[in-house]
Amino acid sequence: MDKYVAALRHIMDGNRAGVDYRVMFCNRNMPTRDDLQRWDAGVPGSCVLVDTGAQKYHGRYPSATEAERDASQTHGTRIWDRLVPLMNLQNGSGFLKCLPNAIAGLVREIPHTYPDREIGQTMTWVYGMKALRAIFRPQNQRKWASLHADPANARLATMYDGFRQPANLAARLDPAIQVALAHEVSAVNEKYPYMAVKLEDVYDLLDGFTLGGYFRRMYLAGDAEGEILRVMSWWLDRSKAAEAMLNEARGMDLEVKRFPIKGSNAEIGIFSASDYFEAKHFGYAYLGNRKSTLAVGIVRMPTGGVVIMTSRNHTINLNKAFSALARREPGQWYLEGRFAKGRTAMAMNQSWQFTGVEASSFTDAELVSAINTLGKYLGRG
Repeated sequence: MDKYVAALRHIMDGNRAGVDYRVMFCNRNMPTRDDLQRWDAGVPGSCVLVDTGAQKYHGRYPSATEAERDASQTHGTRIWDRLVPLMNLQNGSGFLKCLPNAIAGLVREIPHTYPDREIGQTMTWVYGMKALRAIFRPQNQRKWASLHADPANARLATMYDGFRQPANLAARLDPAIQVALAHEVSAVNEKYPYMAVKLEDVYDLLDGFTLGGYFRRMYLAGDAEGEILRVMSWWLDRSKAAEAMLNEARGMDLEVKRFPIKGSNAEIGIFSASDYFEAKHFGYAYLGNRKSTLAVGIVRMPTGGVVIMTSRNHTINLNKAFSALARREPGQWYLEGRFAKGRTAMAMNQSWQFTGVEASSFTDAELVSAINTLGKYLGRG
């Protein structure tokens, strides 16, 4: 979601300057020179990157949103200022995906519901940016009470009621997230005193990242019934498709190869996933399960790529193992730094987004050996 917000900042700045921005996706963490030349389209230096893998946001920002907000020539934009702490925390924790009917979660899943992922990614981008723009639109064309009071709005009212939108999203946040968000607001105000962001104003933006809140904003902005029904039907249809594919994966008896971690009762699990939803189910069922003995999960993708993840329910240090893998296959491994300081760690040879990296040649035995030889298991919890 952070990249959507940062890209919109760029697009809006560019449109004012008469620049035609194009949005393109990179399937590798670090773009190559050929990638940049292709994106420049004959105009050297015209390509703008809001996220470049290991060199996140020029090495100075916790989110692309803050990087682009700081680089923008626009000041005094209250909504943009409020989005900075929100996206800083989202980029590090992913908490917006836990909201009901979360758009931040759907933009991750929906591309994988299309047979052609390129088309899925493009469609998701179009609808995702449309949802984000709704946050900035005036909400004064209709009264909210008229949704249920006017019989002419019966179809819209029925659709909205189906979202079961909570009245107070902030109260539903995990207490630790509430504390973290307050910290982000304080940090932003200390860094940019002129912003004077208030926590309650940041909370007011939360509903814009849910389907129910997006519906409400479209209605109050005066969008026609047909447009609201069309847009919301797309989101609901794609959401149902994603849920159906995940349920299908949940019904599978996953074939997980298990290997002991020396000196413990914990294990390493290796799973060959055929799609995104199988991999997601593996993560929840085995690494997210408190009773699971798996401390480390290794997912092999259909493309040959490898993702290594640790469980929140076990404590294991794999920094030396990850470094050894990267030394043997330079340029092919990426340590997800957002998780490195927390309870979990992740090393990616590829991911479901980044498939343009050469697949790892490590065998199962070699990966298990690296973890057992260089990893340090510290126990549960």
